[in-house]
Amino acid sequence: MRLSAGRWSIAGIGIPVLLLTTTGRKTGKPRTVPLLYFASEDGETFYVVGSRGGRKAHAGWYYNIQANEQVSITLQGQTLNYRACILAEPTRSVVWGHFVAFNHHFTRYQQRISREIPVIRLGPRAP
Repeated sequence: MRLSAGRWSIAGIGIPVLLLTTTGRKTGKPRTVPLLYFASEDGETFYVVGSRGGRKAHAGWYYNIQANEQVSITLQGQTLNYRACILAEPTRSVVWGHFVAFNHHFTRYQQRISREIPVIRLGPRAP
């Protein structure tokens, strides 16, 4: 994905993946990870989940956005500045339902861990 600026992914045909770049909370360096996403109807807002494959601890990028909500995403060859927001209930459950409907593995991930898998909204930054 990095070589093609987010245009191509090895995740498979039809699987929506974006590159999320956060700022390392300890290092201050950019940290980029590929993530499955769900887009809003207008295509302006994106949602990602911090499932980390059902591991016990949150992913490093999740802690990075807790420390600094300013992120960038690379999608279809464009890199844009966004703001990350960790969703609270009831919005979290609604968006979580979309992820579960798309990929049933998220339900298994949640069942095998005690932490709640976070859902994050990525919205454009105000100019």
